[in-house]
Amino acid sequence: MITLPERPELRAALAKIIAEVCRCDEEALLKDTPFSDIIEHYDSLAMLEILLGIEARFDISTDDMLPPEYRTQEEVAELFPKTLDELADHTYSVAARLNKEEQEKAAAIETAASTTESAELTPQAPATEQPEKAKVSPDPTALKTAKKAAKKAPSKTAKKAAKAATTDSVQTDSDTPAKPKRATKAAKKSTAGPPPARKAAKKSTPSSNS
Repeated sequence: MITLPERPELRAALAKIIAEVCRCDEEALLKDTPFSDIIEHYDSLAMLEILLGIEARFDISTDDMLPPEYRTQEEVAELFPKTLDELADHTYSVAARLNKEEQEKAAAIETAASTTESAELTPQAPATEQPEKAKVSPDPTALKTAKKAAKKAPSKTAKKAAKAATTDSVQTDSDTPAKPKRATKAAKKSTAGPPPARKAAKKSTPSSNS
């Protein structure tokens, strides 16, 4: 916040600043004589030196003291205060504007802080819990019956495996060619060997009655 003294004290301080930087009569400034009549070389450079003195004394920057609509040195010279009273009024108005802007910034920061604090203090709504599903206990009698039936009845996989094995064995037997009957008989004769000697003797020796 910029704090300025009462008007008489402010006028005296401004007159002293102008008299020092522009080397002019301080008493003539206090009589509210126009600057152009007192300052020998009153131009934009002299105005800038006055503003720099005010900045050093009251902590008001030169950019804040200059009119916002200034563009050229001629415009600054035209808009710059012409007397000590006008300069005092301009200094008061600039200080009031800067203090108002600072207050607005402080209020905005305070509002943002209070909003954040209230949001943090507001309790969050608890999450809705999903109801647990009721557990259904199986019937013990039905469970025992199902277990017995499962033990007796073979599984589908076992049935499929047995069926596949039976099919494979049938196909293997059908693929083996049957041996001819004649060949089987010849094989039996060849393995039987020569007839016994008794039968041969009986056929070759005639009976005694003949």
